[in-house]
Amino acid sequence: MGRIALALGEAEPPAGLEQRIMARLALAAPGDTAPAGRRRTFAFLRSPAWGIAAVVLVLLLAAGNVTQWARGAPSARTAASPGLDTIILVGVNDAKGAYGTVVLDAKDNGGVLAVRDMPRLDAGHQYQLWLVRGDERRSGGVFSVDDDGYGNLLLSIPRDFKGFTGIGISVEPKGGSPAPTGARVAAGKL
Repeated sequence: MGRIALALGEAEPPAGLEQRIMARLALAAPGDTAPAGRRRTFAFLRSPAWGIAAVVLVLLLAAGNVTQWARGAPSARTAASPGLDTIILVGVNDAKGAYGTVVLDAKDNGGVLAVRDMPRLDAGHQYQLWLVRGDERRSGGVFSVDDDGYGNLLLSIPRDFKGFTGIGISVEPKGGSPAPTGARVAAGKL
């Protein structure tokens, strides 16, 4: 996402753009010369009743936010939409600054992982995602990251997904391992 803004080169604005913007702003300035009907369109908003209504609305929104905050911070697992679960992964050990997000769709037995700021590995190693249930570790797939530490993975989740309690990422030999053998670098709870 951060690179999107840099994807296009700089461009000169069209000739006269500044003058057109300033002319439109001048129409909204006090003493504008817009037709009388156009000036009166929003005149009713200057009424004290609308000011009171706006203050009441702001107070209601603030009270709602305080109520939500008092109930506690949201957990790492939140419902992104019906049927989708979002799990936040936090970097550990040699990848403390890394983080990631997994979105799971248990209905379709699929999901997607996106990580950021993961250390780049040598050519003989890859990261492997693990689904955790008790002592069981089930592979969710292997992936690599680019020079900036970004990586992603489409994953299949097992049909018997119920009972899994966590997700972890470890460093494994290229192509992955049948069970975790390398250092754990990220973890999250389901």
